[in-house]
Formats: sequence, C-alpha cells, structure tokens
Amino acid sequence: MQTNKTNQWRGTSSCASPFAFTLTPRRGAILLLLALWLPLSAWADVVSGIVKDAAGEPLIGVSVVLQGTTEGTITDIDGNYSFNAPKDGTLLFSYMGYQSQSVGIASRSVINITMLEDTKFLDEVVVVGYDTQRKANLTGAVASVSVSDQLDGRPLTNVGTALQGATPGLTVTTPSGRLGSSPKLRIRGAVGTLLNEDNDASNPLILVDGVEISDLSMVNQDDIADISILKDAASSSIYGTRAAFGVILITTKTGFVSQKPVVSLSANYSINVPTVHANYMNSMEYTQWMNDANTTSNGSNYFDDITMEHVRNYY
Repeated sequence: MQTNKTNQWRGTSSCASPFAFTLTPRRGAILLLLALWLPLSAWADVVSGIVKDAAGEPLIGVSVVLQGTTEGTITDIDGNYSFNAPKDGTLLFSYMGYQSQSVGIASRSVINITMLEDTKFLDEVVVVGYDTQRKANLTGAVASVSVSDQLDGRPLTNVGTALQGATPGLTVTTPSGRLGSSPKLRIRGAVGTLLNEDNDASNPLILVDGVEISDLSMVNQDDIADISILKDAASSSIYGTRAAFGVILITTKTGFVSQKPVVSLSANYSINVPTVHANYMNSMEYTQWMNDANTTSNGSNYFDDITMEHVRNYY
C-alpha cells in the first residue's frame, strides 16, 4: 500500500491481475451512505391499518407493538394506526377485554385487524357488592369469617358475641350485662370525633340476604352460611352513606332440590337472678321513719295527721 495526497489501495485479484482503487472524499461519503442504507433496506416505509371490533366499530387506544421490541403506537379515535416496521417483523395487537393477536407483516403496508372479545377475561370481572369474587382478586378491605370455627358447636347467646376476635379491625364490646342486651360493634375504631354513641349512628350497616336489620340478635346463628365484613370506604359506593362505618353481610343457608330434608334442634335458656335481695319497708313503716327523722332534725312531723290516717286506712 502506498499513500500520497489521496489514499490509494493496491491489491491482486484472483487472476493475479493488479487492480487499484483510489478513495476520494466523494467516494467515502457514498460508501458511508451505503453502509447506513443496507441495514435499513429490510424496513418497510410505513405499516398502517385500522382496528375494529366484531361489530365493525373502530377501537380507540389499541396497543400496536413490534414483537420483541418496545417500538409501537396506539390507535386513534377512528381506530387507525401507522408506524415504521421491518418487512419480516410481527405486530402484536392487544386491548383490555379482547384477545391479543400476533400478525406477520410479510412486506405488507396495510394490515387491518378485527379484535375478538375475551370472554374468559370478562367472566373474571365481578363486583363484590352484588356478587361473589375470589379472595385473591380482592382490592378492598374485606374480611371473611369462618362460620364453622366461630359459630358451630359453641354455646352463644347471639351472633355478635361470636364475632368477638374473629377478624382484625372489628371491635365487639358488651355495654350491659342484662339478658338479651346486644353487643356494640365498631369497625376500625372504637373512639373518635365522628362516632355518635347517643343514637347508635356509628353502628355498621348489617344486611341479611340483602335486607337491613338493626340488631344481630335477630339472626339465628344456625341459619348463617357466610359472614363477610366490608371495612373500607369503597363499600359506600354500593350502599351509600349508611355504609360509612362498615358493612356486615350475612348470607343464610339454602336448600337444594337433590338434598334430603334434615331437621335439627338447638335451644338455650337464661335465668335472671338478682345478686342481692333488698328488704324494703312497707308504707306505714316508711311514714313513721320519715316523721321520726324530720322531728329529730326540724322538730315537726314530715307527714301530717290526715296523711297518716290515709296510710293506716289504705295499707
């Protein structure tokens, strides 16, 4: 190789005939453009099309991505898309609620797609307030109480007592020891400025098969099949402001056509016995004691002679 004012390469061909190539600035620029053009020669100018649903309506916001890369776009308000992609590439179309599709470009410039609904995906989208949902898919604060562990085989006077300690965030207290008194239920907090203890306005909403009740003691514990407790404010979007302090959902047992009749009996009784028996005075003893006390302190009887005569006559 020899070098002068221009770069000159000399070599020998396979026929041993010498050849010479002189690299000038112009030829160097052409070679550079060729080097950049060759990798891009496999790319299509533009791949475009329209994405519709099964009814022929355009879909807005469908993701169109070149498979294996992050290059892509989304459809506009009319379902149209357009971007550069290689002629031998594959486009991936995806949209929530629809089946994803992979389509090879195969040197085409226009690719129209019809998206099909994903029925399996739609079946999984349910609302907790009006239907059931898998626990793994829950996004709100919902607690489920095990009826077999908390109610079955336990001597309970009411359902409220059975919920004591059953789930975090639920506080159950007994304000009175009277027979038939109902426990006080509080979800996520027993005290606070928003609690109104005078008229029980802070009690949670209690629903039995969709019907509101005011007291859990009205429910027979043997009739309960499931208990769910909604703790967060999301329940207010379904049940309104009455659910501001939480919701207790109770589902009762139901029979089946193929099930044989089963009869069971459970009973309990309570006895109310005072701790101390007080011995009270009769009317005559009471008037005499009052007269003696008032005479000692004030020098005169508390009851006059006419009142005392009436007490003697009617006692």
